[in-house]
Amino acid sequence: MKSTEDQVRQIIKDYHFQLDLRQNGGAAAVQAMLKLQVLLSMEWIEGAEMKARSSGPNKFDAPKPDADARIKD
Repeated sequence: MKSTEDQVRQIIKDYHFQLDLRQNGGAAAVQAMLKLQVLLSMEWIEGAEMKARSSGPNKFDAPKPDADARIKD
């Protein structure tokens, strides 16, 4: 069985391949996102994230990217 990281990398490679084939970028991105959600057991549940964030101090702020958090090869 491949590691989760290897599976994520394969999903991204498949996405890049779809772009190379001149497939619709939006459709390719949706397919990749759905595969990632299933792999990570993070399928969208309507309203769940909004409910989870509604109790925080900045309830509707998107998370800020961490400049130091970079994917390393």
